[in-house]
Amino acid sequence: MFSTLKRTFQTRDEDRVFCLMFDEKAIREKLCSIHKFRCVAGFEDLGNHGRTNNIANHAMVFKLHGLYNKCKQPVAYYLIVGGARG
Repeated sequence: MFSTLKRTFQTRDEDRVFCLMFDEKAIREKLCSIHKFRCVAGFEDLGNHGRTNNIANHAMVFKLHGLYNKCKQPVAYYLIVGGARG
């Protein structure tokens, strides 16, 4: 992801203008066992801020959108409970 952004930043100045956006989507509540990592996926997961025992029902995605080009790049996502809270 960062190598793609680096190539974009080496072009015209207009191509360096981005907007950080976020979007959320309702997802099905489901737990899955991931044998490779010996863990269970599907719980609320806030990255460096930890996990909870609540089953996630929304996904929150942060992404960069170019204002003068068609570049779209996701930079982070989190599994959350209850959607975005105001």
